[in-house]
Amino acid sequence: EPLAAEALLRIKALTGDAEADVVGECLVGLLQVEPEASPGFVAGFLDAADPALREQAALALGGSHLDLALDLLRARWDAEPLKGEAQRPLLRGAMLHRSPAAFDWLVEVVARGDPRTGAWLVEELALYRANARLRERLSAAVETRDRPAVSAAWDRAWGEAD
Repeated sequence: EPLAAEALLRIKALTGDAEADVVGECLVGLLQVEPEASPGFVAGFLDAADPALREQAALALGGSHLDLALDLLRARWDAEPLKGEAQRPLLRGAMLHRSPAAFDWLVEVVARGDPRTGAWLVEELALYRANARLRERLSAAVETRDRPAVSAAWDRAWGEAD
């Protein structure tokens, strides 16, 4: 019964748990059971006081592969004027999304974002080094960026100096 499952998952997510992973699994379940109605609810957890819970929400959204979920992650990123480590879960969510739109956004962050985030992202994206199109676009972004930290991250993570 999808309606009953959705109700139980929402209640558990709202009442919380000592382990953020438990709430994270509820958020994942909601996105599977009710993919049209749940992304906004799950995105609400991006404002949670607990950083682990914020990360669980971002990963659930990204892992859903829903277009709306990626839009919500990007909107949250764009709304934050000072981006730092606290916003990195949003980028991790986009990495899990693995869509062309997600990779477009991530390459844009490398090309135009702050160098520390760009260097971190270059290293994180090495998970997808077999993706030739991503490699080519990321390499161009790193080269255009011409920042030592970003270039060094590329050399370490992707194993070549371009």
